[in-house]
Amino acid sequence: MFHAVLVFNKQSKMRLQKWYSCEVDRERFTKSIVDLVCNRDKSYSSIVEFFGYKIVYKKFASLFFALCIDMDDNEFDALNIIRLFVEMLDSQFGSVCEVDMIFEFERSYQILDEIILAGHLQESSKKEIARELHESDLWDEERAVLEHLKELGMI
Repeated sequence: MFHAVLVFNKQSKMRLQKWYSCEVDRERFTKSIVDLVCNRDKSYSSIVEFFGYKIVYKKFASLFFALCIDMDDNEFDALNIIRLFVEMLDSQFGSVCEVDMIFEFERSYQILDEIILAGHLQESSKKEIARELHESDLWDEERAVLEHLKELGMI
């Protein structure tokens, strides 16, 4: 099970966080993880055992993507999910960067929600995730058109 997804920069600024369990003091736990990962030597593994959990992280551009998983979960699966999330962000924003995470945070969370649901992998196919995002965009466009028609008094 995934307990948390955290995205933060080198200066320890949180850019996205999603929690799927609430067994810990989130604020203190998050700060400890961020400090640990940001200050960790690059020659070390990107897997850390931390208070009964495994923290699996990967750095892309100026952002760290971290998953908090159970001790008996597969670290390579977690790394693949991080890679999938980053690839989907890249496909939506051109190239994932901190500015996109700040100004397009709703879309970032939507992409994450298509991949992970309630702490478990929901979808691993990039094609299916892209299709679901496109379908969601169509619904949003249709809703906007209907609201505009209501404002004009046409319906």
